[in-house]
Amino acid sequence: MRLVRGVAAATALAVALVLLPGSAQAAWAPARPMDQPGWTAADEVAIAVARNGSAVTAWAGWPPDPKAPAELRVRRISAAGHLGRVLVLSRPESSDPAHISVAVDADGDALVAWAAYDHAAQAWQVWARRLSRDGVPGPSLRMSQPTDSSWLPVAALTPRGKGAVVYDDGLQQVLRRVSRRSHVGRAIRLVEQGGFGGRLVATRDGDFVTAGTDADGVVVAYRLLPDGRLLSRKLSAGTPMSDSITDIGVDRRGTAHLTYRAADADGIPHPALWTRTWAPDRRLGPARRVAPRAHDVVRATSRTDLEGDTLVAWSRLTPPATVTLYGRVVRQDGSMGPVRRLGLIEAADVYHPVPSPAPGLAVDDDGDGVVVWPSEPELDHLVTWARRVRRDGSVGAKVMLRDTARPHAVGITPGGRARIGITTQPGRLLLRTGP
Repeated sequence: MRLVRGVAAATALAVALVLLPGSAQAAWAPARPMDQPGWTAADEVAIAVARNGSAVTAWAGWPPDPKAPAELRVRRISAAGHLGRVLVLSRPESSDPAHISVAVDADGDALVAWAAYDHAAQAWQVWARRLSRDGVPGPSLRMSQPTDSSWLPVAALTPRGKGAVVYDDGLQQVLRRVSRRSHVGRAIRLVEQGGFGGRLVATRDGDFVTAGTDADGVVVAYRLLPDGRLLSRKLSAGTPMSDSITDIGVDRRGTAHLTYRAADADGIPHPALWTRTWAPDRRLGPARRVAPRAHDVVRATSRTDLEGDTLVAWSRLTPPATVTLYGRVVRQDGSMGPVRRLGLIEAADVYHPVPSPAPGLAVDDDGDGVVVWPSEPELDHLVTWARRVRRDGSVGAKVMLRDTARPHAVGITPGGRARIGITTQPGRLLLRTGP
């Protein structure tokens, strides 16, 4: 009996230790600097994770010389977590990068896209560059026309390495392929209305799926097939407000899971959050409301696992003037898990909150995920928080990943190891790797 009681006591103590905040913090590896001493990082960071567990991080970094321009810098992270050397992908005409996006194929080849102001053309331009799994950069590619001011690029790669970039030229979204040999395909002009930023994903069969808002305020999805055919479907109905795409994910069957903000179904002009599927056979699933009717959604994001379950996270303005973060799982069969309250996004100035971006989110192959967000408990004092979300929709403990810092990019390996890019105050780029 004493032995049983002793085992029970030890078990209870172990459980209590696991539940302690310090224990949750210890489950995350110590922060590691991503750049060389003396370099600072802008709030421009992107991470992409390959099927083999390796990752590529890209960011805008300033050298110690204050007169020198920022560079687009990249670094590989091996599946075991080892850091490769820092490489520079920008050139003088594409320096001071912004709106950075990175994609990787199944075994780690990368495609990086970014925007930079070209002083010769006197216009913002979109650039892209491939990076082999061995760290060999391809040629520098100007994706946009020098006569057009373009920005907000998003890169995507199929598992076998075929690439594409979608960007905004101020009037329309433009989609262009990038071959494995760095050949840039023709410009395919999509929606008529620009300015919302793009989303782009690749399926296992080689399709590229994107979406945007047309001139009538309707969300339109596009599927570019490997043979060059372009399919389109309208997702949202005519409403009193302009709808906008939030995120796109794809499952192993190639079905696209699209999340978008639109007016309520009864036409009330306040932002509601919806999700809808678009199968490769062109069937469009029913629109399902994700956030409750009482939630006026501020920002949102979503990620889809290989089975087709989608984790959605959104922020809501709660009285008197606080932003609260919520999440829920939308399952492949259309059923939904309970709405979970994830945490507060504090703001020192509630009328002009600094941490306003959508929550960072990533899910692994079978739906376990991590959500990260910033808070500002005091003026100019930012804090990075993270929380694990399990495939059944339940959530783990809230963990402070870093004080005086904010998150900018989050990725996750197929087996569930999270990699999060955080910038400190002042700007050092750190990598946190989580349980």
